[in-house]
Amino acid sequence: MLRALLVSSILTLHGPIAVSHPSLSNSMIHVSHIQEERVLVVHHCEEPLWNVNGLSYQGGLGWLHATWLTFRLPWMPLNMAYASITEQSIAMIRFANRYGWPDLSGCHAY
Repeated sequence: MLRALLVSSILTLHGPIAVSHPSLSNSMIHVSHIQEERVLVVHHCEEPLWNVNGLSYQGGLGWLHATWLTFRLPWMPLNMAYASITEQSIAMIRFANRYGWPDLSGCHAY
């Protein structure tokens, strides 16, 4: 719970970038610079490309298909490999709000 509040605070306090989609009916989704950086670290530790379409793992974050289906928004592609970097980032933030950011076992990616 504390972690989710922290992520929400970061989202609110750090000048988010607004991302919108026509089917969201004027709703805005915000990805802060800090969140974007954290998503990039996960990406660089997990997969070499954003459009990975493997037998077990998909997208630039190396998720199982079921994980993608759980955290994507309804207007996002059914397969993570076809989702944009922004869409994958939004799903990652939704995941982090629920479970926290993944433990990358010492990988810092840079």
